[in-house]
Amino acid sequence: MNVEKIKSGFQLLATSILKLDFKNNFVIMNDSIKVERTLDTSYDINDITHDEEENLLMGTITLNVLALIKSEEAEMNINMNLQGCFISEKTDDIEAFKKMLGINGCATLYSIARSIILSITSQACAGAHVLLPMINIFELNESSEKEQE
Repeated sequence: MNVEKIKSGFQLLATSILKLDFKNNFVIMNDSIKVERTLDTSYDINDITHDEEENLLMGTITLNVLALIKSEEAEMNINMNLQGCFISEKTDDIEAFKKMLGINGCATLYSIARSIILSITSQACAGAHVLLPMINIFELNESSEKEQE
């Protein structure tokens, strides 16, 4: 099917890594090494503006990802803040756009963050990579809304 016919009115415009802290003292990581993983993610909606010239809503969201992998002898620590700028053609409902940032925007950025972390960690030591698990973005969104209240 022609993509133009089914294209969403909500689009990713750009991404930027705001912060990437990576510390690693693993030389080799494989299945024989018992590791403990601690993973955490959150997001912040930074701003929403109305571009009257283009008649678009624009908003930025920052996804925060923390991954800590420990064994008895070594530790890998990843802390990344990934920002995305999104636009929407529907300018009449800012609350709906904010909800889309929290769900669709977060899902998009988390997928990008997974690939960045996979790439970095696969090059960091022999036999290793860190693949973040897929998450339920709806639960993350509900948790974030409760924290803001």
